[in-house]
Amino acid sequence: MQTPIIKLTNLHKSFHHLHVLKGINLDIHEREVICVIGRSGSGKSTMLRCINFLEEPSVGEIEIANLKIPAGGKGKTHQELVHQARDPWQATAQTARSAVTILQRQFYI
Repeated sequence: MQTPIIKLTNLHKSFHHLHVLKGINLDIHEREVICVIGRSGSGKSTMLRCINFLEEPSVGEIEIANLKIPAGGKGKTHQELVHQARDPWQATAQTARSAVTILQRQFYI
């Protein structure tokens, strides 16, 4: 089987006394479609915010494209790892913008 492009390992997230995510393990492979279903307040959005680096997990690890980003310590190392994980997506977006600009110039759009 292929290596997952997104992998969550023992992901926990707490907001003070409220433990929202409790030991989430998830592998998402290329071209795989995932649906997260749960009742209101069950942690669906919190999990997605952790994957998008908008929230930092309390415990566990997020791995994106073989780059492992451990939870805890909102220090410089964590921020550097988050920027490394985002760079491939930003490079892809920049390439797409460049292609559109070239087409606009070529066809005077």
